[in-house]
Amino acid sequence: MAERRTTPRPPRRWRARRHPAVRWALRSAVRAIRARPALVDVLGRLAATDPPERVHPLTTQEAAVAARAARYPQDPGPELWPVVGVEVHHLGAHEEQALVAVARQQVEQPWFRPVLLASEAAVAAARETGCPFDLVPEHAATPEVVGQRLADLVTGFGAQQVWRAGPDGLAPEQLEALRVLADRHRRARGGR
Repeated sequence: MAERRTTPRPPRRWRARRHPAVRWALRSAVRAIRARPALVDVLGRLAATDPPERVHPLTTQEAAVAARAARYPQDPGPELWPVVGVEVHHLGAHEEQALVAVARQQVEQPWFRPVLLASEAAVAAARETGCPFDLVPEHAATPEVVGQRLADLVTGFGAQQVWRAGPDGLAPEQLEALRVLADRHRRARGGR
């Protein structure tokens, strides 16, 4: 009879950890994935079993962060700014113009962090804004799908409101409401 091994064999993950080349490759892959918010979003959607469990990465334009820091140096970073879902998929030919306008508004008046809901046709313009976004598939732009995507802005990205933008971006009264909200948040945290 063959001799049985008395010590259990370590799991494969332990063996992989002992090899420096494997550790380096794993760390490099993880860093590369984490550096691309769109890839994190796709992998999160694939891995999520239940939509409320999804949490999407939020990025903020560097110009908006710098503008806000210049005005309010005591303010914390953008992680405490109000997150607002901005719906632009309904604009058709003016959608790309609206995306650019909302990104410009965030830099000029850095009171909020926009999360854009755009159509697949405007994906390049949405990427260029530097803001996080979700897409409405062209082949399935039904009220049910749009409603699901709007709910994803709230549950997945943490949007506190969802507003429709026009071709010129958000309306002046919406921007003023965001400024007032930001001031109230800052005062509640003890800022001036």
